[in-house]
Amino acid sequence: MTLRTVLLWFGAIAGPITLLARTWLTLTSRLESGDNLVGALAFLFTFFTVLTNLMMALCYVAAVTSWGWLGWWNRPFARGLTVGSIVMVSVYYIFFLSGLESFTGIDNVLNIYMHYLAPWLFVLWWLLTPEHGALRFADVPKMLLYPLLYVIVVMLRGALVHEYPYPVLNVDQLGYGQVAIGCLGMLIGFVAIYALTVAVDRWLGRRQLARV
Repeated sequence: MTLRTVLLWFGAIAGPITLLARTWLTLTSRLESGDNLVGALAFLFTFFTVLTNLMMALCYVAAVTSWGWLGWWNRPFARGLTVGSIVMVSVYYIFFLSGLESFTGIDNVLNIYMHYLAPWLFVLWWLLTPEHGALRFADVPKMLLYPLLYVIVVMLRGALVHEYPYPVLNVDQLGYGQVAIGCLGMLIGFVAIYALTVAVDRWLGRRQLARV
């Protein structure tokens, strides 16, 4: 069994289990605090970490099962988008968010997995996949639609319920000007990471062709 196969099966099993555990803990906490099920689910999916870990799980499961309805997640673009997005999740968390909260018990285990372990295991699996060379730098603007749509939805929800998943997006505390500056910084980060993802994919594609 190859390392790539081990990583694939580990991700296909651990990813969904972690997401289910995170969902259960979040819903339980929110419902106990008086929220309803719809509101609790909406809160859960305002976290870019949760959404992107879900994308990783879909990529893994699609690769394991080859189910037609998950076919899009087997495509190079979907994998590249997920790689760039989860790298941003890990890097941003490590440098900007890790010191803001403390976790214990299962919350701490999930936090470590979703921010430190899972992202880089997925990157390693992606590097080991044979289907490289399909991405183009013209794909970068398409990739940016994901974080852009995310910010739009989160900010619209925040304007209605005055709740934001990350401090950098909290308009009530920072004001729109400071939030705009923070979003610009994140945009630059996303462009850089997505462009690097495409560059690595193209380099790996050339190496694979040279071996044929």
